[in-house]
Amino acid sequence: IIHEDIEKYNLFNKTKYITAPPNELKTEPQKWLQDFIQRNNIENLNNIDAFHVHYGVNFNLFEPLFRLSNKFILVSFHGYDASRYFLQKGDNCYSYLFERANKITTPSHYMKNELVKRGCFAGKITIHRYGIDLDKFIFKNRTFNKDKITFLTVGRFVEKKGIEYSLKAFAKIHKHFNAEYRIVGEGELFNKY
Repeated sequence: IIHEDIEKYNLFNKTKYITAPPNELKTEPQKWLQDFIQRNNIENLNNIDAFHVHYGVNFNLFEPLFRLSNKFILVSFHGYDASRYFLQKGDNCYSYLFERANKITTPSHYMKNELVKRGCFAGKITIHRYGIDLDKFIFKNRTFNKDKITFLTVGRFVEKKGIEYSLKAFAKIHKHFNAEYRIVGEGELFNKY
């Protein structure tokens, strides 16, 4: 299934996937940049007006590029990059990102607070919720099988997804009616539940 906007705006032909040079070159930014340009077949970096980097981790991956550029940089945090990554790399892992990025987005106040707690200036961060275009969905009245209700959760089995709380809530309510709870996913806590 391909979203209609992908074809409408010819996004397949306008999208270029890039790879980073080896980490060993990070200490020599000019060599890193030359390798980056060559391996990604980039003709000219001067015609780029701004960078939108998804995930703070990717900013760190391409940090030499951002150290050599004075272009506008927007970094969008999404999840693990503002939680698990801190546990793996430490609270200061985004020091340069916080200094260099012109704007940062997060999907929640909680995530914004996590970044501020680790040194990001709060004024740089905008809460940008993920959403859908509700006009693309037509409301349809539905009737439900009163004999049985099925609940479904789809997600990774990790603490931050709160599956433990869904299970506890379901344990309380299922006593009052015939219900089934299905969970689809995988992750480090899969065997715990």
